[in-house]
Amino acid sequence: MVELDNAYEVSEDQIGPEAELSGVLLNNADLSESELSRADLSNAEIKRANFVRATLINADLSGVEAGSDTTFELAKLSGANLSGARLVGTDFSRVDADGVDFSESDLFGANLTGNYEYSDFSDANLKDANLRGASLIKCDFTGADLTDVDVRGADFTFSDISSATMGGEPVTLKKLENAGAATSRTRLPE
Repeated sequence: MVELDNAYEVSEDQIGPEAELSGVLLNNADLSESELSRADLSNAEIKRANFVRATLINADLSGVEAGSDTTFELAKLSGANLSGARLVGTDFSRVDADGVDFSESDLFGANLTGNYEYSDFSDANLKDANLRGASLIKCDFTGADLTDVDVRGADFTFSDISSATMGGEPVTLKKLENAGAATSRTRLPE
C-alpha cells in the first residue's frame, strides 16, 4: 500500500525499485510493503512514515530525518546506507538488516530489536536505544555511544566495540555481560 497524502512533489508512480527520492518530504507517507530496493532516499524527511514490511535492500537513506513515529518494523534493509541519519526514537523492530551502514547516525532511543549482523554502527549515538535480543554478530561499534542501552539478550559475538563508550567510560566486557549481553569473542579494549 502506498499513501502519499502529505508527501511533497512525489506521486505514486515514482515509488518503486531504484526510485529517485533524494531530499523529498515523505512525512506521514504510508510505504508499508513497498518495494524500494536500490532507491535513493538520501536526505529525505520521513517523519511519521510507515515502512512496515517494506523492502529497502541496498537503498540509500543516508542523511534522512525520521522520528519516534517512523517505523521500519519487519522491513528488509540489508545493505542499506543510513549513515549520518537522524533516527531518534525510530522503530526498527524485527528487521532483517544485515550489512547496514548506521555510521555517524543518531539512534537515540531507537528500537533496534532485529538482525543486524555485519552492520556498521561506528561513531553512532545509541544512547537509550533498545537492542534487547538483537543479533549484532560481527558489527562495528568503534566510537559508538552505548550509554543506557538495553542490551539484555543481545548477541555481540565477534563485534568490534573498541573505543565505544558507556556513560563517557570505555565499554568493557564486564559492563556488557553485567547488562545481560552475549559477548563471545567480542573485540574490546584490553
